[in-house]
Amino acid sequence: MPSNLPPRKTRRFVRIRRQSIFPYIMLFILSAIIVIAGSKPRPIEDPNASVSHDK
Repeated sequence: MPSNLPPRKTRRFVRIRRQSIFPYIMLFILSAIIVIAGSKPRPIEDPNASVSHDK
């Protein structure tokens, strides 16, 4: 394994990949929280009540 190879390319690639994946994870978590909060309000014991309220 020659250490003469330029590790800058691999390092840069990993760094760019990480930076591009990070915002996607944050968006996914935010969307999941919004969906859960919107589809399942606090009154979980009364699903019929929430349905009637929605209509």
